[in-house]
Amino acid sequence: MRLFSVISALMKLSSSNSAGDSEPPVKIIVAVARNRVIGRDGRLPWSIPEDWQHFLDSTEGGTLVAGRRCVDELVDTGALADGRRRVFKVSTTQKGPDCFSDFPSALEAAKECGRPVWICGGERIYGEAMPIADELVLTLVDVDFEGDTYFPPWKDEFPCLLSERKSQHGEIPLYFRVYRRDGVKEAPKCV
Repeated sequence: MRLFSVISALMKLSSSNSAGDSEPPVKIIVAVARNRVIGRDGRLPWSIPEDWQHFLDSTEGGTLVAGRRCVDELVDTGALADGRRRVFKVSTTQKGPDCFSDFPSALEAAKECGRPVWICGGERIYGEAMPIADELVLTLVDVDFEGDTYFPPWKDEFPCLLSERKSQHGEIPLYFRVYRRDGVKEAPKCV
């Protein structure tokens, strides 16, 4: 029932724009282990400077939507110190001008900024964003990690690989990939 409510609210948001308005793109950004682990004890289970720089470069000038634990990690790492990103937090326990009790409300506020919207996690937020995101910017950390937080299956939602760049962090292979879902308006050809 909750998923139906979320999808209904998101559809209402998209239909409420006038015909001439164009909404900013909604993109998911994530670093994920081969076994889909994205976190352990509220933190990334790895420290890879190249991936961190990729996150900072990709989201610069954008609007971020993230859960409480993800926002706390962004604050702790200094990602928000330069003021080049605005963050909307999804939290049922915290209050404030940029805090929202549910994902659809945070997403609506983020879209009103008129800049690309970046969904930054965690697990529940990614799950709610998966049906409506235009693009998936994924770093595959190509090893298995121990963890307690997982990224949802994405291959059926985003079957179109637009680009891939390979790298290495010590013994760990990395793949920086951009996916798009089929049938998205003005999507480039799949590679």
